[in-house]
Amino acid sequence: MARVRGFGITTVGIVAVASVYMGINFFQPIVVEQLRKDGNLRNDIDLPKFDKDGNVIVDEKDRVLFPGNQFQSQPVTPATEETNH
Repeated sequence: MARVRGFGITTVGIVAVASVYMGINFFQPIVVEQLRKDGNLRNDIDLPKFDKDGNVIVDEKDRVLFPGNQFQSQPVTPATEETNH
């Protein structure tokens, strides 16, 4: 019986960790953009910028530092940064 209980606890733990990870990835762009629009986003913390589809926008300096980066690459222009504040 202890083996069955151990498998159940392990399964619940894995599902919980996976759901928290996927929830953070899903809601992060939505929450960050809304905080930016409301003017409640802290300026002293570097946060990634997102496009309209929720993909992270990677600068050229980040691409040089992390060449195997899996994120979408789009140049960030000053006009784009001003509209996100």
